[in-house]
Amino acid sequence: MRSSMARRLRSVHVVCMICAGAWHWLWSTKLFTAGSSLPSCPTRMVAPCWTAASRSCVSALPWDTVAGAEVLSPEVLSAAAACIGDEELELVVPEEEDMQKLTDLVDESFQRAIAARMAEPSNVFNEMWNGWVSLSERQMTLGALRKRLKGLLEAPSLRRPRNEDWNLGVILKSSEGFMGYFEICLQTPEGLRRGAPQPYLKNLCVSKEVRGRGLGRKLLKLVEEFCRRSWGGETLYLHTDLDPAAFGLYNSSGYVVRRQEQDGEGKSIYMSKSLE
Repeated sequence: MRSSMARRLRSVHVVCMICAGAWHWLWSTKLFTAGSSLPSCPTRMVAPCWTAASRSCVSALPWDTVAGAEVLSPEVLSAAAACIGDEELELVVPEEEDMQKLTDLVDESFQRAIAARMAEPSNVFNEMWNGWVSLSERQMTLGALRKRLKGLLEAPSLRRPRNEDWNLGVILKSSEGFMGYFEICLQTPEGLRRGAPQPYLKNLCVSKEVRGRGLGRKLLKLVEEFCRRSWGGETLYLHTDLDPAAFGLYNSSGYVVRRQEQDGEGKSIYMSKSLE
């Protein structure tokens, strides 16, 4: 009886996956949106079809208007000015209505991880599967961002968190949309049972539209100055993979490898850098 019920549930799950993938595939290939005013764009390997449209309208709070901004040090302000430069960019803190656009940016920046779950788009069924993977990954990213940034969305602040559940997210924004993003929190360093929690870099993203301009390195410098001056951090920790651009950025910025480990998505590298 139980085995029969389990088989039925698996069958329902497969059907739901196929239907969701078919919906996403039809949407992304414009077959479903023909003649509609809904946003659409050409099919891409992993990016959702609403990315370009959703980035065209952004809000967010200027980061120098939230609690804690009044005590930012000259070093932090200088690093922030370097990120903004002469390109009319702005540093902002996300609001709830920005979560969809922020999800687009994060998913775009980690396409290599999502692509590993994709099938070769050699037939309609594989394309439907890829549509399901893209849609499900996006929903997981959106849910994770909302969970981690819950405290920030309710009470925006740049002050040092009181616990390890609170995350700070800062967006580099232009008139066209979100160009970059970093997310930090406090965590007890891996392998240590005691000691004060230290800053941990959860995310560092740069839109592919502006890559190659040094924005990633400038954002990383801002993260370091902020964690040191505003949060009193002694060491900044992070995880990365073997992507040449990401690993190269951290390695050339003085981060050292503390440990390498294999997880479900490939090799994960645990790195750190002294902020003192």
